[in-house]
Amino acid sequence: MQKMRLNHAELTVPIGTLTDNVRAEMAKFFETIFGWTSTDQPLAPVPSIMFWLDYPTEFIMCSENDPPLVSPDHDHVGLVVDNRQEWESIYSRCVEYQRADASVQLKEFDPLVWDGTTTYYFHVKHHLPLWLDVQAVEHADTVTSSWTYS
Repeated sequence: MQKMRLNHAELTVPIGTLTDNVRAEMAKFFETIFGWTSTDQPLAPVPSIMFWLDYPTEFIMCSENDPPLVSPDHDHVGLVVDNRQEWESIYSRCVEYQRADASVQLKEFDPLVWDGTTTYYFHVKHHLPLWLDVQAVEHADTVTSSWTYS
């Protein structure tokens, strides 16, 4: 069976949330932290913004809805980077950004060691209803990931 990749996730927030100012704040945050570009979604009937992980096939869309997505404290979207150095760089940018912007929320975790791997991870949230779980996975052996970017 051919492997699938995630195409997109759409996360909803309350009506009136995605003002021009908030969308600009989100665009700046996700560009600074992850290098994602963003665009407003002109076809959506409500204010929406798309964050492009890999244009034009992978994105996270945030749009207004009634009712919006309501999430308990641990729900998240998982992201993985290629190595620990990249993970540390992203984490450092989040910490620095949070110093200037109190709306950035961070959760720090101890590394998870399991089944021959060590996973470094943290959660970050900025105007989205879910956390982003950013991970780097180190393998005890030299196994490499089985996925590739398009």
